[in-house]
Amino acid sequence: MVPGSTPPAQNIGSWNTGIGRGVRPSVTADSRTHPQNARSRNALDGPHICLYRIPRPEDLVEKRGSKFFIVIRGQDVGIYTAWLQVDVRVRGLKGVSPIFESRLTWAEAVDTYRAAFYDGTIDICPTPHGQFDRPAGFLPSTDGRCGHGILNGMPKKHRSAYIPDPEELKKFNSSKYYVVIRGEEVGIYRSWHEAIVRTETVNRGRSYLKNTWDEALELYTDTYYGKKLKVLPRLSASLTATNHWDHDLVGNGPDENELDNTGSNDDTASALLTCAHGLHI
Repeated sequence: MVPGSTPPAQNIGSWNTGIGRGVRPSVTADSRTHPQNARSRNALDGPHICLYRIPRPEDLVEKRGSKFFIVIRGQDVGIYTAWLQVDVRVRGLKGVSPIFESRLTWAEAVDTYRAAFYDGTIDICPTPHGQFDRPAGFLPSTDGRCGHGILNGMPKKHRSAYIPDPEELKKFNSSKYYVVIRGEEVGIYRSWHEAIVRTETVNRGRSYLKNTWDEALELYTDTYYGKKLKVLPRLSASLTATNHWDHDLVGNGPDENELDNTGSNDDTASALLTCAHGLHI
């Protein structure tokens, strides 16, 4: 290469480094790994999918701090110790809201990140050509839209319309307990992201934050026997409905711990997410 000249654009990394998320475009293994497919985004003809790598839970390097911020949906994802590191990663998202939360210990932060990773709900949405836009690879789009995907993530788990009996819920230790009573799934969860991904696409999705397992279980039990739990799965989800009660939540005004997610309707919210994300790999 001539000194001072610009090196050719490269596609960094290989295609077969992990399990994909969501719907995989119809490409052969040869086309994914062939050296001739190492093309830059600008060299692609037509709409394309940018693929990004995310940290796996076992690859996270322990940090020291008084508070740990877990970014689950943002321009970049991971665990950080300073708000400024978080702020720059959660600003500027288009069409979706960021998801992040904090924990007081590194162990709890990793547990929260791990739950999101294996639930398939980590989402990286960098601004094109922005600070965090470093795709590991590219694929041609199969539906005519540009989008993004995760190269080494886990498939998003299918939501279940099954409503568990309170006695079926297994106790776990956490500093926070989130009770989802109206969403794609209902139950008790250990993190904000587990609650929000089950309620954000549901009209009047509703969850409550409790400080102890006993408080969370009491709320879930009262709602269960009052037949006020509501499961509203997305139409595209694969479901196994067994004891699905179709009772609206009535007479329950919000309290100070209620986390209420309100949208215009399920279809609009779902369409908004689809347009913003494109295909998830």
